[in-house]
Amino acid sequence: MRTLVVGRGATSPRSTVKDLGQLETMDWRSANQPDYVTRLEDALTKYPSLKGQFEDVFVERMGVNPHPPPGMISTGLTPAGVSVARDLLRPRGILRILQEPTAGQSLSELESDLRTMLSGEFTILNVQQHTEPSGAVHLLVTARRM
Repeated sequence: MRTLVVGRGATSPRSTVKDLGQLETMDWRSANQPDYVTRLEDALTKYPSLKGQFEDVFVERMGVNPHPPPGMISTGLTPAGVSVARDLLRPRGILRILQEPTAGQSLSELESDLRTMLSGEFTILNVQQHTEPSGAVHLLVTARRM
């Protein structure tokens, strides 16, 4: 099984969420030594051969940006990034998103943002809290490509 981890490279710190299958990494920072140096939104433009190649795409702690300014490069998972993640997956593939709330955001607000971004593209299978050894509380959302 091929898994793409977005937001991580060979030198990036990783979460304690279990990795699945044969890992490949994607990050916009070349210093992190990812397999694919690109933002998620640009992945299929830079690497068109990746379309439909993964059973699992794991977006790991890269932030969530449900309302990016039009025409601007944005950080975090955006609606455009969700669409690209869908296209990277094989039919019925799994998207996993691990994220902690940003300053002032509650877990329920984060969950609402993710549900809105995923609607129409994915069926949400599971939403759970995930606590790292450091005590950081994240939300782990698992969804299946429609």
